[in-house]
Amino acid sequence: MSKKDVITLVRSKLLLYFDKLSPAFGRSAQRMVVARLRADGDAPGVADEVLLHGCDLMIGYLEGGGKVESPEILFASLCCTALERIREERARQVTAELMRLLEGEVTLEDSPVGENTKILNTVRQALVQLPERFAHFIRLDLLEHRSEEEIREELGLSDREEYLHLKRLSLTSLRWAIERLLRG
Repeated sequence: MSKKDVITLVRSKLLLYFDKLSPAFGRSAQRMVVARLRADGDAPGVADEVLLHGCDLMIGYLEGGGKVESPEILFASLCCTALERIREERARQVTAELMRLLEGEVTLEDSPVGENTKILNTVRQALVQLPERFAHFIRLDLLEHRSEEEIREELGLSDREEYLHLKRLSLTSLRWAIERLLRG
């Protein structure tokens, strides 16, 4: 769907509630959303989702008896709310997927985490915050996909118990570092 198509769809939905809307309705909200997405390193393609969700919020507000002096300002405000809700939901999804990875439920190759550069950057930032031994273990295990035997040899671990202990500590530290980064 093109940018123009999204605005046309939003306008057509909202014209059911207003006598008329300016021809430029929605464009400033669209520019604001795209600018915020770019500034934060998010894909501008999410803008369509944000605008449509903002439209749904506005319809809900209007159907709930809400009064509107300036539809354009209300729409822009609701698009900001929609953007934050979408970001919060995505952060929850990212956190859940990262936790699945860190708990060993999936491998990096089987997880969408490996395809998302923003998530990989978050993992890299978290690794920098870890003690070197934990970060080294994580690099060998999750990023280089080394076997248990190879990791034990490289890190000088004497047995499986020591390996599992270091793995638990490393993954727990990484999880905490990622959670701190995601909370901002």
